[in-house]
Amino acid sequence: MYGAGHTEELVGRAIKGYKRDEVFVISKVWHNHLRRDDLLDSARKSVQRLGTYMDLFLVHWPNPSVPLQETIRAMEEVAEQGLTRYIGVSNFSAELLDEARSSTSKYEIVADEVKYSITDRAAEKDVLPYCEKNSIALIAYTPIEHGKISEGPIGDALQKVAKKYSKTPVQVALNWLTYHEPVIAIPKASKKEHIVEDAGASDWRLSSEDFEFLAKARRIFTKRVNSP
Repeated sequence: MYGAGHTEELVGRAIKGYKRDEVFVISKVWHNHLRRDDLLDSARKSVQRLGTYMDLFLVHWPNPSVPLQETIRAMEEVAEQGLTRYIGVSNFSAELLDEARSSTSKYEIVADEVKYSITDRAAEKDVLPYCEKNSIALIAYTPIEHGKISEGPIGDALQKVAKKYSKTPVQVALNWLTYHEPVIAIPKASKKEHIVEDAGASDWRLSSEDFEFLAKARRIFTKRVNSP
């Protein structure tokens, strides 16, 4: 799906100079390869392109035309063959996540990657509580809303908190997400300076007061957006 597999080749080249245990490699299987044989073939090709095993292998999207148990059992085979250390899912609701966990026989579902940001908190309704209860990592994609996180009323609130911590609004928004223990944010970075800025969101923590202040600011933002 990503560059017809070329992305995995680039990642493989990029990590060659590092000790393998210093990086954590994640890849996915697309929804049209969720039958057992297709899934296993996809996993083998991913490993071949990467030049190394995967640390985490995810089902990118659920496919209602394929029995979920068949897919999850195939994912377990991928782990049994040493192609990945852990298995997980992406874009799964809490209900589907529970069904996936019920389909396992040996390996646990360790992660669910879903859209989650300070301005899009739909995951908090069911998925995040389920992940918290069952010690599952919630991997948040689009956590800075394509760079638009600093706009509008929520942007003003982020600016205010950012000055207090000598951080940027993006760093505060990412730190706000990871305030929840099971959340890992994966912001897109198209430039080196973006990577540096994103990295500055870690190794510190918002106070509970500032966390609640931003949560309240978000509710005000949502109310304004949804007003007729």
